[in-house]
Amino acid sequence: MNKKLKNINRKIRVTKLNSIVRAYSIYTQMELNRRLMFHKNDWNEAEKTRDLLLFFWPDREIKIEDIMHSQEELSEKVLNLYTDYKNWISIAEILGVPGKTLEAFCKNVDKTNSIWMLKTLGHLHFPLYFDALYRYLENTISKKELIGRFVEYSVFDGTKTTARLSLFRNSIIRIERLLSEIMNKQAARCGKSVNEFVEESKQIALADIPF
Repeated sequence: MNKKLKNINRKIRVTKLNSIVRAYSIYTQMELNRRLMFHKNDWNEAEKTRDLLLFFWPDREIKIEDIMHSQEELSEKVLNLYTDYKNWISIAEILGVPGKTLEAFCKNVDKTNSIWMLKTLGHLHFPLYFDALYRYLENTISKKELIGRFVEYSVFDGTKTTARLSLFRNSIIRIERLLSEIMNKQAARCGKSVNEFVEESKQIALADIPF
C-alpha cells in the first residue's frame, strides 16, 4: 500500500471514529436531559442540588435559579440534540457503520462499563483528539501541535493535564471491537453477511442526501 493511499485510509478511520464518539457524546446529553424531564424540579430539590454542587465546587457561585428548568426548555433541547444525534449517525452510515449498530453501541456503553473511558470523560475529550489527528493527517498542524492537543481538563477545577495516550489507544480498540461484535450479531439476525448489512445501510443513507 503506497503512502498516499495509507494516509487516505487513516483519514477515513479517524473520521469514522470521530462520528461514533460524537454520536455517543450527544446521546449522553440527550439521555441526561430526557431524564431531567421526569425529575422533580421545585425550589427545595434545586436547593439540594445546589448544595451538592457547592460541596464539589466550593469556590464557584451557583444560583438556585440556574438549576431550575422548565419542561418546555428541556423538551426543545432534547429534540435539538436528537437532530444532531441522527446527523452524526447518518455520517457514520456513509462511512460504513450502520445506524442500528451505532444506536445499539451507544445504549451498550451507556448502560454498561464496556468502554469505561468513553463513558466517563472520553465522550468530552475524544472528539477533540480525533479532530487534531485529522488535522495532522491533513498536514495543517505539526506533530508537536498534535501532541499538545492531547490534554484533559478536570471537571472540578478545570486544571489541564496531559492525556494518557495508552488509555486513548485502548479505548479505540474497545470501540472498534464492540462495534464489530454488535454488527456481526445484527447481520446474522438479518441472515446477511456483514458486508451486505453495511452496504444496505450505506445505500439508504446516501439516498437521503438531497443532491
